[in-house]
Formats: sequence, C-alpha cells, structure tokens
Amino acid sequence: ALQVVNDAIHLDGFAALRIADVTSFESPDSYGGDFMDRALELRGETLAPSCPFDLSTPETLIRSARSAYGLVTVHTVEAPGLCFIGECASIEDGALTMKSITPAAEWDDEVETLQLAEICEVNAGDAYAEALALVNENPA
Repeated sequence: ALQVVNDAIHLDGFAALRIADVTSFESPDSYGGDFMDRALELRGETLAPSCPFDLSTPETLIRSARSAYGLVTVHTVEAPGLCFIGECASIEDGALTMKSITPAAEWDDEVETLQLAEICEVNAGDAYAEALALVNENPA
C-alpha cells in the first residue's frame, strides 16, 4: 500500500494495489530533490509511520480500511475507470457487498456485489471520500 500525495502536494489517503498490476514506478525524488518532502513538512503534514491496512488478504485489507476510515473506494478490473465508494456491508463467499454513496453524497438504494478476485485497487482516507461523508452527515 502507498500513502498518496495528490497533485496539490497534500497527503490524500492510502492506496493498495495488486502487485501483479504494477508495471512501472517513478520516485517523487526524480521531480526535484526534496521538494515534496519540504512542502509537506512546511504544511505540517507528515507521512504515516506505517500503513493502517492489513494487507494479508483482500478481506482483511477491506475490513481494516473500513475500520480506519469508514468509506472505502474499490476499483475492479471489470470496470476500468469506474470506482465504487461506500460502506462495506459484508464480505463472504469471495464477494464484497457494498452500500454505495453517490456523487451527490446520498446513499444509493441498491447494493453493489463485487467479486474479491476482480478488485485491483482499494483506497481510503482520501479527501474526496471524506467530503462525501461530511456532506452526507450534514445535509442542507
């Protein structure tokens, strides 16, 4: 799992990827020495000493992400470019059942069932999911 630094140079949650799907990697240092580290430091943002996810199995990954952050974002190989954001209702028989939250920060009436074997990325603790939760918890 990686701690994400977004384009505005702010910490933006964690991302867990399947190792088999990673084909290349660029170090942030290649973009300008210690710029990123200095920007984070000057903003009072510090990298987490360790990942809050249990990476032992897909099940423990999703459960620990849910425990740490509430909302979880899941990407699948079946739907590239599409993600599912929400609460994990259950994990059983090789499938994740999620209650999704819409881009309008409202709970979807239908649940999503995703096969664990098809999940290629799990994110949590990011600013977008945090904003969805905030608006959902504080309706106008």
